[in-house]
Amino acid sequence: MSRLGSVSIRFKISVGLVAILAVALCFGIAVAEHQQTEQAEREMVEKARILSKQMTATWDFMNEKQEIIETDSDGTRHFKGLNCAIAGKEVSKKLSGETDYTIKYTNTATRKTVDSPDEFELDALRAFDSDTSMVEFYRLQMDGDQVFRYASPLRIEAACLECHGEPIGELDVMGYPKEGMREGDLAGIMSIQMPVDLYLAGIRQNTAWLVSCICFIVVGSVGLTFLVFSRLVTRPLSRLEAAAANIEKGAYDTGLK
Repeated sequence: MSRLGSVSIRFKISVGLVAILAVALCFGIAVAEHQQTEQAEREMVEKARILSKQMTATWDFMNEKQEIIETDSDGTRHFKGLNCAIAGKEVSKKLSGETDYTIKYTNTATRKTVDSPDEFELDALRAFDSDTSMVEFYRLQMDGDQVFRYASPLRIEAACLECHGEPIGELDVMGYPKEGMREGDLAGIMSIQMPVDLYLAGIRQNTAWLVSCICFIVVGSVGLTFLVFSRLVTRPLSRLEAAAANIEKGAYDTGLK
């Protein structure tokens, strides 16, 4: 075997090894990125759940204290322009103004145009309406604005009937016509929108670290392959080639042991 032939074998084996490692690299990156995206989504879901519960706690607190708020020192009671809905919306507005988070309360038939649902919120409303056991609806939105969307249902409780119960059409304390809803009906949803830049940056950083590690392994593996192949295959073949050439010349002392 000529030196050119041995080099050719080494080259072919190295190319094959590089191809295999490249495929493994691409597969590993894809799997790792998918797993990291799922992990980021789980973290965002948990954060949205906590935020949703905090906002719900605000509503519950207002419901519990509504009588105290509306009762004057002389015992008379009248609406003072503050209830659970107003408190929830004002708190969410303040939070949205000071952070990149957006909290919105919406329904298919909103009392104000500004509260009208978008496509995601309509999907959530339909899902909650068709399945009363569903407690959350979320989606990682990567097209256009990269955001995480989360929604939880708002169902009518006894305290809500004063404004949303019967008789239908009667004006409530805020001047809106009642819808004639009953306990358990879907009153709407709490819609939360969260930025994902921080999570995506973490995914990109982890992916870059993984690529660097695998590239280091690939380069090391190729170098080790050249070294091992040279010591265990190429050199013995070169010696055999030289010995065969000597035998052809009549020199039978090849020096091989």
